[in-house]
Amino acid sequence: MNPAEFTREWEQLPTPTSNEELEAHEVIESSGVWVARDNADHQHLLVQVDDQQEVPLDQTHGLSVSVRCHSIAGRGDAPYVDLVCLDAAMQATFGAVAAEIATAVVDEPTGQRTNAVLNAVRNWRWFWGVDPGQLSVTDAVGLFGELWFLHRWAGVTAGNVTAWGGSNGARHDFQWPTTSIEVKTTSRTTGAVVHTIENLQQLEDPASGELYLYSLRIARDVLAANSVRGLAESALALLQPDPAARADLMGKLAARGYTPVGQGQGVTTYRVVEEALYRVGDGFPRVTSETFAAGLPHGVTGLSYQLDMTACGAWRTDATPGSWTP
Repeated sequence: MNPAEFTREWEQLPTPTSNEELEAHEVIESSGVWVARDNADHQHLLVQVDDQQEVPLDQTHGLSVSVRCHSIAGRGDAPYVDLVCLDAAMQATFGAVAAEIATAVVDEPTGQRTNAVLNAVRNWRWFWGVDPGQLSVTDAVGLFGELWFLHRWAGVTAGNVTAWGGSNGARHDFQWPTTSIEVKTTSRTTGAVVHTIENLQQLEDPASGELYLYSLRIARDVLAANSVRGLAESALALLQPDPAARADLMGKLAARGYTPVGQGQGVTTYRVVEEALYRVGDGFPRVTSETFAAGLPHGVTGLSYQLDMTACGAWRTDATPGSWTP
């Protein structure tokens, strides 16, 4: 079952009249996986297990996970991992969590199910508080560019995910000991490629190594195959053998407003129009803190500017995705 099917199952359940009762329906026959509703209209996912052991999970706001004994008509008493969505705004995310858990446990013996449930909840904890509708066009375009660079240029590895600092306030989007990359993406399809430099620090020299600017122009295209979601899912799949790196990437994606259940900008598909890598060296057109040695003029608290890439041809490198390494 997919997340939308779980949501429909919950919507069809009546609300019980007593706080001692749950209305429940088994989503897959004889699977021991049930959707349920309590009298406060909270959605539950029940997964039958073989004993009432503790659930070693950190608390997640709006999500309750415990092992409880429930009595289901015709089944008798049995222990279940009981997941409860306490925040109505997170119901779409809860549907996705439920779908992943059901897929993971449906063929597992009851004695091995608790760990599968816990792993799924831990994977989703990064996205639990993310509003599925908050990713703006500007945010999506910027995130697309950084994920595209991670895939096509740097390569999806644990070290390169660590180097991706665009989600945690680092000066540059990617930072290695000898190389830093600032990624700029535009979806403007006419005229010169022009990027907004958000502040004076964005094109300042790194503490060590060389600075490059990666310029990407993309265009919305319903026939294209690439989207923020597609790039994110592909990267997470490549990191499946490395849980720590995968968790690192999920945390960074969530910090940027991405969630796997988001629609809209997260699933908008783009065609890559042009891309190039520029060495930000002597004479490169930029404004930095050094431009204002005495500080910004009185009353000016910040500065951004537009960079026309047609003026940067002398600093363009011959690097291509296949030839460049950090």
